[in-house]
Amino acid sequence: MSANLPYRCPACGNQIIAGQTICSCGADLTLLQRLDMIADAWFNRGLRAQADGEPGQALEWFSACCAARPGDAEARLAQAKTWGQLGRRKEALRTLQLARDINPDLPGIADTEQALNEEA
Repeated sequence: MSANLPYRCPACGNQIIAGQTICSCGADLTLLQRLDMIADAWFNRGLRAQADGEPGQALEWFSACCAARPGDAEARLAQAKTWGQLGRRKEALRTLQLARDINPDLPGIADTEQALNEEA
């Protein structure tokens, strides 16, 4: 799901690029790559739970993904949609704003906001 790792090197703070196992400072980045793969798995489980009509479970998986990867706009958008499905408009709008702050051009933000505002 992620095009690049939204992490920084824990040793020097440099932005980490996907596929990088060693930072330019020499720090080993393999654990961050594993965390990224786990976050992908959690996101996919959220999608599966959503498709199975289990929004509560989906929210748990999306929230786990967002905790591991707070800069993931797609996960934030999925989380916002799920909050909306659960009738939690305030949380949905707050989470949608987080997605917008990360990537204002992410497809689906405007449609999700419109749907949430129509429900009000």
